[in-house]
Amino acid sequence: MVGLVERSGAARRIRSFVTASPTTAPADVVAELRRTRRKHRTEDVEWFDLAYRVYLVAIVVGSLVWWISGFLGEAPITDAGLTDLRRWAPAAGGLLVALAFALGLRSGARGGPIALEEADVRHLLLAPIPHGVVLRPPTIQRTRSIVAAATGTGAVAGQLLARRLPGTAWSWVASLAAAGALIGIAYCIAAISAHGLRLTELVATGIGAVAIALQVLALQGTLPAGPFDTVGSLAIWPLRVRPIDLAAVVVLVGAFLAALPLTERFSLEALLRRTALVAQLRFAVTMQDLRTVMLLRRQLSLEACREEPWFSLGRSRGPNIWKRSMRCLLRFPARRLIRMVGLSVAAGLAAVAEYRGWGAMFVVAGLATFLVGLEAVEPLAQEIDHPDLTESFPIEPGRLHQRLLLPSALLLALLAVPATLAAFALEPAPSTLLVGLILGIPAFLVGGAGATLNAIGGAPNPSDTQAEGAFLPPEVAGMHLVFRMVRPPLIACLGTLPVLLVARAVDRGDDGIAMAVRGGIAVLLLAGAVFWWVERRVAFFTWWRSTMSEAKQSREQRGIS
Repeated sequence: MVGLVERSGAARRIRSFVTASPTTAPADVVAELRRTRRKHRTEDVEWFDLAYRVYLVAIVVGSLVWWISGFLGEAPITDAGLTDLRRWAPAAGGLLVALAFALGLRSGARGGPIALEEADVRHLLLAPIPHGVVLRPPTIQRTRSIVAAATGTGAVAGQLLARRLPGTAWSWVASLAAAGALIGIAYCIAAISAHGLRLTELVATGIGAVAIALQVLALQGTLPAGPFDTVGSLAIWPLRVRPIDLAAVVVLVGAFLAALPLTERFSLEALLRRTALVAQLRFAVTMQDLRTVMLLRRQLSLEACREEPWFSLGRSRGPNIWKRSMRCLLRFPARRLIRMVGLSVAAGLAAVAEYRGWGAMFVVAGLATFLVGLEAVEPLAQEIDHPDLTESFPIEPGRLHQRLLLPSALLLALLAVPATLAAFALEPAPSTLLVGLILGIPAFLVGGAGATLNAIGGAPNPSDTQAEGAFLPPEVAGMHLVFRMVRPPLIACLGTLPVLLVARAVDRGDDGIAMAVRGGIAVLLLAGAVFWWVERRVAFFTWWRSTMSEAKQSREQRGIS
């Protein structure tokens, strides 16, 4: 950092300015430092590799959007569905804003929303420069990134919904993109305020819970309107225009501008800790190591396992491997269990939307079960984190991993109950409970199967010449890595597809329960195949490496002869 400052000539300007006015510093000096650092950082960037990555991401995202569009179909929504949309969309959209607001509060209480470079924390923030000059530009940049991502998500949702709703596609894209941008702004406002006001995590959680509770009461009809209804109402402007909804834009933008001065009060200790963890997190994402990403996210959120389990197993009978796995699950902290139940409820609500004709919601339901599975297979993931310890046991690694999964499968089956109850709340019929359990338990098991594949796969090792796909051409190898990353959540999404089959069977007048049984059996077979693969994978890769070694030796011998 010192050499960089000297090369840019900014050190002389800082020294002269501090000598003249030790309490203030111009923003252009800090901006020059960052411009010079950015220039040196991008000198060795291979723009072709960067363009190739953008090309791959564009192909994957475009293909995914096109694929989801095929499930939505182009049949227009019914009049009853349109009436429900006008009635519930404002409160439902406001609930998304409330959730983003609550997440922002928790992020700010933990040191968010920005993660500075280490040089900024150790040098600029310790220099006689007002903290606002250093922190305000990255805060605005972070807000811009979050708002851009939320806007893009809203635009994609608008493009998908426009296939079935009245109005032009551009109007739906614009309205939902605007709503997504406001959701991103609400998240940033909450994070900046919580960090600047030094709210504790308990207080931030309480305020977020109150906001969510008020919006839920509005969604139920107990309250005439929620605090964030105007954002949800703005999302359906192609159906009816209410100028009062523009007040949300004015209020949120004004609140963001009012929150920016709070950057002066950001905690240096929290910024330094977050900077170190986010740097590791970005590297783990680059390496496609989802396990490390999860561990670092837990450190960012200060989440630690309980010192004592929720209850003791005592001297209960059973294999020691099962009891090890159970003890791991019993040490889950309350926040993790609450998060898993919340994801389970989200999966149930998405399944109901899928049943009612929004076929693309099977992706949301599948991703929710996949995230639950990532938490549930923690005993297996911890075992894979210590391969040397595993090799010291007098049991084959595959069989050990299989047995560690059995308590996780029991936990996943239990988590199907909250999903079924959530579905019953929207579809209060006795058959909902039966179909929910028939399809819910296999769906969550397949979500755990996808998480298991992710855990046993680990991060790709580009230096392993005997790894799967090592001899593929570069163009094909890139797509292979993308498929390797997408495969686990894709398998989890397959577990929620039988809901569409049940919906079509009911529309044809067939027995929905019988179709649910057939779909559940198919999904269970998929989960069983993954369970079998967990045991056989070590033998398969041993055979693969042996085959590759023999082929290499054969080529060398032919070359010598």
